[in-house]
Amino acid sequence: KSAMLYFNKASQKIAIAFMDEENPQVFKLALSNNGKYGAYVSVRSFFTLNGIDNKKYAKRYDYEKMDANGQTLFVIDLNKGEDGGDDV
Repeated sequence: KSAMLYFNKASQKIAIAFMDEENPQVFKLALSNNGKYGAYVSVRSFFTLNGIDNKKYAKRYDYEKMDANGQTLFVIDLNKGEDGGDDV
């Protein structure tokens, strides 16, 4: 399992698409307790490449589920912090 990440710099949104296949352009999912507690990806290189300050945005975010050409995307807005407010 893996995740493809997309970043829209103008809107400060990150979209995540989960997929079964792996290739050099995706991030491999790491399972927490064999998947019992979910999964995560290490995206430091993605943040660095896109100029995202990982300390500033190290919060929890709600997501919006969207469909893009038959592919499910989970979109987070970096302008909205843990409480859903606009103060990041």
